[in-house]
Amino acid sequence: MRIRLPDFVRRVRRRPLIGVVGSLLLHLAVLGALLLVAAPGPTYPVKRGEPLIVELPQADEPARRGRPGGPGTPPTPEAPRPATPPAPPAAKPAPPPT
Repeated sequence: MRIRLPDFVRRVRRRPLIGVVGSLLLHLAVLGALLLVAAPGPTYPVKRGEPLIVELPQADEPARRGRPGGPGTPPTPEAPRPATPPAPPAAKPAPPPT
């Protein structure tokens, strides 16, 4: 079974330059349609001299260490206290003189 090609397809097969020019024209038409229909979004006006960086006030308390929402810093263990020497034994009272 043989499929009969349209006339313009046969012309493009015989002359490839027609295909290249046609492809370029088609691409330019699509690009032009996209630029006309989907224009870039609105631009926001910026006043001259408006600061781009805003300084934040000092924090009342220092920031927690670690990840936000995670556990805070682990509690620091108390330093071991030095062992106190045992109290010396009480002195025995001297025996009464006889």
